[in-house]
Amino acid sequence: MTQTATSCASARAEREDRAQPERDGEAWRLLDSISDHAIFALDPAGHITTWNRGAERLLGYAQEEIVGEHVGRLHLGQEVAEGGVAEALEQALLHGRHAEEGLRVRADGSTFWAQVVLNPLRDEAGGTCGFAAVLRDVSERKRREEALHRLADAGIALRARDEFLSLASHELRTPLTALRLHLQTLARSARRKPEEAVASLPARAAKLEQHVDRMSSLIDTLLDVARIASGHLRLDLAPVSLGPMVAGLVERRRAVLPEPGRLRLSVGGVVLGRCDGARIEQVVASLIDNALKYGGDEPVEVAVARADDRAVLVVRDRGIGIAAEDHARIFERFGRAAPVSQYGGFGFGLWAAREIVKAHGGTIRVHSQHGRGSTFVVELPLASAA
Repeated sequence: MTQTATSCASARAEREDRAQPERDGEAWRLLDSISDHAIFALDPAGHITTWNRGAERLLGYAQEEIVGEHVGRLHLGQEVAEGGVAEALEQALLHGRHAEEGLRVRADGSTFWAQVVLNPLRDEAGGTCGFAAVLRDVSERKRREEALHRLADAGIALRARDEFLSLASHELRTPLTALRLHLQTLARSARRKPEEAVASLPARAAKLEQHVDRMSSLIDTLLDVARIASGHLRLDLAPVSLGPMVAGLVERRRAVLPEPGRLRLSVGGVVLGRCDGARIEQVVASLIDNALKYGGDEPVEVAVARADDRAVLVVRDRGIGIAAEDHARIFERFGRAAPVSQYGGFGFGLWAAREIVKAHGGTIRVHSQHGRGSTFVVELPLASAA
């Protein structure tokens, strides 16, 4: 045995000699009779000096195995634990008592949740001569608390589901009802005035197509929410010329607007992004639709540009705007800054846009003030940069 090992063994033997409890004393017999709590004492450095039968039962160490060992042996990762023990002892000295909960390790390696209370012990001169520790197993209480949390989370999820189903049924019923009315009107007209029905068919068909497109968009949104939430969003990445893609989208939106000139577009040269074109078109379409919805009758500006190694898509409106405290919330699921009773919608559009953009390695942000319009900025990697 080396000199260092001999010194360590001698030091431990001295601690054990000093720590041997008087098991036949009345006070010790009382402590020893408490079997549902581990009660033990520590020296000022955190080494165990006494160990009752409750500690033997709860932690699995016999007295002769554990007395003289550092109490960090009962923690996960002893070296890290010894630093935590020193801090706990300092807190007990500072406040006269210290209580904490955490995982502890039994002799067989199993772990359990324990509550530990430390109290300083004073000698006749008033100095600190060690610490008294009381430990009890609170695993069952922790299990009950976790079960209650799970029940509460389940209740919140059920309420959110019910609210969403109610909202979804309302949103889907709106275009469905309009579609049914148009078809009924067309059927009556065909029976009574076939010639007029035929003449009005192109205009009526365009209206029917708008409602079908609206329903299709809502269903696609629901499917995308399911894919994103389950982590099954698939991206087909390829170089995409963003200018023509956005221009085509803007033209399609203009075709159904009462005032096509309200939607304006500017493209700053060739901007080639590496992205899933259909997904990014979905993001831009959602931003444009929001701008048209919340922008009143004011113009909506769409821009495509390049900034350093990023492709930049901008959608700007001059509508109701978004208060600063709502900027983060609007990108959450069900997040909205305007009442659903006035503007409708699932509250998923910006959340889905953020998740899609993030999956591309890009960013989306908003600049807005209440009553002063909103500007949404999407940045994506360029094909050359990727």
